[in-house]
Amino acid sequence: RDTFNAIYHCEDKSVIIPNLIDSHEILSLSKEQEIAFEKDRLHFICVGRIAEQKAYPRLIEQLGKLKQEQILTNEVVHIIGDGDQQGVVEELIHQYHLEDNIDLLGYQVNPYPYIQKADMLLLPSLYEGLGLVLYEALILKVPCFATKFANVEQTLENGKCGVIVENSAQGIYEGL
Repeated sequence: RDTFNAIYHCEDKSVIIPNLIDSHEILSLSKEQEIAFEKDRLHFICVGRIAEQKAYPRLIEQLGKLKQEQILTNEVVHIIGDGDQQGVVEELIHQYHLEDNIDLLGYQVNPYPYIQKADMLLLPSLYEGLGLVLYEALILKVPCFATKFANVEQTLENGKCGVIVENSAQGIYEGL
């Protein structure tokens, strides 16, 4: 708005309309399928393309470190999505012996039943435009864990609605 008004001088006419999210649709879609996660485990969920921006390799390396230190024991991270870093991610899962801790679910037309069933949503991204999946998780009353990027503090109300960590491998490690 400030940039627009600096150019067009429409301060008295310009308003910001935030992105609209159909919470009723998200809630409805979340009930379309019953997901059965193992009851005796802590379930994290990641939703998004398996691409550089999402930083899944960085997350997996930190999970591997936590497993080696016996901090990660009975947790599982479900990753919904596919993309050009799929091979890298699969290789890292094998390298860090995380086959029992990371579940690659591939692309899902409707990710909401999975999100709703999770104990926490993880968003380890290097950057995001909006981080829409955070809003979707909050609608489903799922707590969020995210690296610090442009809009995350506004989205998670400065940590009130989730954990915000430094946008680095060390930040992810310490946060987890």
